[in-house]
Amino acid sequence: MSAVPNPSDDHSKRDFLRVEVGLAAQLITLEGAPKSVRILDLSQGGARIGVPESMSTVGIRDCLLSWLSFEAFGSVGRRTGNEIAIVFDEPLRPVVIKKTKDHSPFVVRSL
Repeated sequence: MSAVPNPSDDHSKRDFLRVEVGLAAQLITLEGAPKSVRILDLSQGGARIGVPESMSTVGIRDCLLSWLSFEAFGSVGRRTGNEIAIVFDEPLRPVVIKKTKDHSPFVVRSL
């Protein structure tokens, strides 16, 4: 007898697996200069970003996320406290996820 996935499981709602990374990055918006942020986790389809308390995320819609030697265009999908979720316009290649994970200084366990 095989197990049936539980639709309430968080991972069953995702198109891509996420990797916790904790890397510094730049968020560039249409409104102006790059802002220093931290990529908390990353997948082929998007990223969860930690933003400084002083940074307002109101009105941010389209953006470019830049880290290491990579960048991805996307739009803000959700805002929760000092975190935003970015949905990438095009999925990242798996090699980008692997190289990002390999360069991650630590894995974020809790915030």
